[in-house]
Formats: sequence, structure tokens, C-alpha cells
Amino acid sequence: MPGGRQILFSSNRTGGLGGFDLYIADLGADGAVSNITNLGPTVNTSFDEQAPYYHAATGTLVFSSNGRVGMGEYDLFWSKGTPGNWSEPVNFGYPVNSVKDDIYFASKGGARNILEDVLLSTDRASACCLELFSLQKKRALKQISGTVLSCDNKTPLAGASVTILDTVNNRTVATLTTDANGRYVFTMEDFQPVKAVATVKEYYTGNVQIGTPADLDAESTTSPELCLVAIKYDEPVVVNNIFYEFAKWNLKEESFPELDKLVKLMSENPSIHAEIGAHTDAIGSDKANQILSEKRAQSVVNYLVSKGISKDRLTVKGYGETMPIEPNKNEDGSDNPAGREKNRRTEFKVIK
Repeated sequence: MPGGRQILFSSNRTGGLGGFDLYIADLGADGAVSNITNLGPTVNTSFDEQAPYYHAATGTLVFSSNGRVGMGEYDLFWSKGTPGNWSEPVNFGYPVNSVKDDIYFASKGGARNILEDVLLSTDRASACCLELFSLQKKRALKQISGTVLSCDNKTPLAGASVTILDTVNNRTVATLTTDANGRYVFTMEDFQPVKAVATVKEYYTGNVQIGTPADLDAESTTSPELCLVAIKYDEPVVVNNIFYEFAKWNLKEESFPELDKLVKLMSENPSIHAEIGAHTDAIGSDKANQILSEKRAQSVVNYLVSKGISKDRLTVKGYGETMPIEPNKNEDGSDNPAGREKNRRTEFKVIK
């Protein structure tokens, strides 16, 4: 028992709840017994409770009783807790119990499965006497289910490929395909944190972390919904926080975090091809701005290639000052610095 040397025993001594009750007592180094305490009405009944056994690996009290609803005369029950605070006992059911007397129990099972390696004393196969039986019962596998949806309209995505990754041990747990309702199901021996990665044509790859449920004894759990973003072709997206040296094409270090996001996006979606487009404001000549924009777009592509993205998937496009999104000058002809700042931009566009 937790907290020191203690002994569990059954006795019909006076002061109990009736018949044989279960007790706990401290056991001294010299074998002397002290502080004898009845386990109380949660465990004991007015009938007989016998053969207490404590499985330390799972923190489980096991005992036999003929005072509870069961399959036979004596059945084996389990309870968890501490002295004075036991949970309501639960019948082990078949195959631990039978329609006859099942009284003694011992387990070599580990923390994950008390029934992994058990010895039972029962008269289930005898006309007169208790006999020893061994039992090895595997635990039911844990079932985890989830759904893959479109982020745009929450429509289930059928036929999506879902890979379950054990991020701790860096291994693939399962590879699945969603059904007509966008649902996937897989099993594990134990709940543990994993990641579900989903891919389907015309959508960006997405993932969701699947944690462990609060109740580790539960047989199933549902993971958070995994929604995928539809790929929009030929729609340029401004990549924020891309900075170059003034009037040059050299990338500043502050740009790297955003560019690394593009590396991740293209690595997770190996089928897409993209155009990297660069734009300038209207300061300087048209020709100079055109050349500058081309070199800036090339700098971004060079960075992506240096991080492992194939150059065959990337197209360089310089637009110079030809496609402003804000006026470079105010209506009165004065300079518009805020507008020019927005016009100096880098864009990412998925192309067919």
C-alpha cells in the first residue's frame, strides 16, 4: 500500500459491518500489527468480503465478495483509492468471474493492464474444491476518431489521406483515408499525443494535434476537427514583413521568419508551383524599378531554394511599378509615403 508497510486482511471480528470485513493495519519492522482500521461501507457489506489483494502498479484493491450483485456466489471486485477513500467497487465480469466461487486473485500485470498476467483461485471447473487458473487478457485498443472538413464551408472532405504521427518517437502510427463523411478512425494500445496530417487534392495540407483525454481509462475519444484551406490559383497574396536593403535586392534577416513559413507551406504541399512576384513604388525610372523588382523576386526564390525547395517549382516575376495597390502620390501631387510603402511588396501566387 502507498505510504509504508501495511497489511490487508479479512476478519469477522466484532465491530464490523457483518460477516467477514476487510481491514488494513500498519505492520512494524518486528512484524507487530497496529492501527487496525475497517475499510468502511464503500468496500464492506453486511455479508462476506474475503481475500484482499493490492496491485501496486495500478493502485487497485481487489477482493472477493458474496454481498454484491455478481455472476456467482463469490465474485471478484476492484476498487481504486486510498484507505478511507475507496471508489465504488466494480465487478470484474467474465472471464475473471464465473457462476461459481471466484475468491483469490494475484497479478503480475504492469501499470497499463492488471489482467495481463493473473492467477485465480476458483471452483468453476470443480465439483468440490478451489483450483488455480491462469488468465492473460489483453486490453481493448483505444479508438480515436476525427473529421476532415473544408475550412471555407465546413463540408466533409471524403478521400483525404490522413497520416497519424507519433511526434515523440518520430514514427508513423497509421495511414488512413476519410470516408464519405470525412471521418477517419484509428486505434492505439494507449492514448498518447499524436498529430494528424491530412492531404487532399485542391487543398493545402493541414494538421491538428491530438492530445490525451482526461479519462485515460476511456475506450474512445474524438479529436478536434481538422479543416483544410482550399488552394486558390492565380490569386496573389502579399507576404508581409519581407524587407530588402534600401534600393537593393539583398534580403534583411527580419524577412527570414516569413520566408520560412513559405518553405514550410511548399514542403508540406509538394505538388504546388508558385510565382514569386516583387513590386516597387514609383521612385526612380521605370527601367530601374523593373530590374530591381526582378532581382528582389529572385532573391526570395534563391532563399527558398537554399532551404530545399526545388527551383523547378518556382517562377520569378518582377512587376516594377506597373501594379500599384495604393496611389504613389496624393491628389494634390504631393508624395504619399504610406501608399508607396504598400506598393513595395512581395507576393506569393499558386499557379497551375
